[in-house]
Amino acid sequence: MISKMSKLTLLVMKSNIDNSIKKLRKLGVVHINEIQKPISKDIDKLNGDLGNVETVLDVLASREIVKQKNDKNAESIVDEIINLEKEKKELISKEKELIKIKDWYEDWGKVTLKDLSKIEEYGYKVKLFTQPITYLKTINFDEMPNLFIVNKNKNTVKLAEIISNDQEEELKFKPIELPKLEYEQTQNEIKIINDKLSEIEFTINENSSYIDEVRNYKEKLEKQLEFSHVKYGMGNSEEIFYLSGYFPTEKKESVISEADKNNWGIVFEEPTLEDNPPVLIKNNKWIRIISPIFEFMGTTPGYHEYDISVWFLLFFSLFFGMLIGDAGYGMIFLILTIVARKKMKDSPFEPFALMYVLSGATIIWGALS
Repeated sequence: MISKMSKLTLLVMKSNIDNSIKKLRKLGVVHINEIQKPISKDIDKLNGDLGNVETVLDVLASREIVKQKNDKNAESIVDEIINLEKEKKELISKEKELIKIKDWYEDWGKVTLKDLSKIEEYGYKVKLFTQPITYLKTINFDEMPNLFIVNKNKNTVKLAEIISNDQEEELKFKPIELPKLEYEQTQNEIKIINDKLSEIEFTINENSSYIDEVRNYKEKLEKQLEFSHVKYGMGNSEEIFYLSGYFPTEKKESVISEADKNNWGIVFEEPTLEDNPPVLIKNNKWIRIISPIFEFMGTTPGYHEYDISVWFLLFFSLFFGMLIGDAGYGMIFLILTIVARKKMKDSPFEPFALMYVLSGATIIWGALS
């Protein structure tokens, strides 16, 4: 059954906004609608903090939890891991560039930049080129004594042209750029980066013991964000601020009582067809067992619609019994459900109760047919 809702407009003084929102939250019966789009630096910061927390939880979720003394607060853990992940990305990016340089040397030979520089000091230039292997068929090395093959494979050839400063270049292709680091220096820097990455991984793994604290911190931020959305989504006229929302009509006395205690102005209205109140469905224990099916289907009736929970449960049970159509299978389902319930005593009641009903329907239909 869909609970009847009432529409509430609540008016408070500017000086009493924060306290009023806290009281409403504690009351726990009012669904707030935003009067205006909430815009605030507080909201931006909270969204940023929540994004960082979710990133940290994703990082920690893949780690094996290390048990140790928890002597840090969640906020500092989040900041530390975010900074470590940022540093990790920068190091990985730098490592990729260094690996490209390392690969260059392995392709062209482990020459040194120092040697190439000395050649230039003696009045010669060294130019490096890469061309398709078919290029070799177009040139005559006897006529190009300054051109040398450095390396080749079935697809490409690597060429070096060594000429004096007063000679004209014979190859008009764009030369390959030389790396800025020596081969040995490149290897050393890659090792330093790998050592640093290992340290970062070790530190992050150590912080995996704080995952529960970070989850609690996320819940705290979500509540603060919800609070800020309500606060900055209120309408106002000078010193008077107001908000709108819905609550179950049966809780009307509680709302009136809280308004009297806190000097709120309140206006009650009945929802119109244009309104879209939240839907609160209240059914007895045995009708609620169909809720897992509705949740799986993502089906919720609108406030102005009819709740078909009872009829759906009846016809779904009948259809299930007809579909299986065998009392033996019904008994198997029933026994398996009883065993599963005994092993999972702390699990929700509804899915098991639904299986009891479906098993019973199958047994009855199978016996009758």
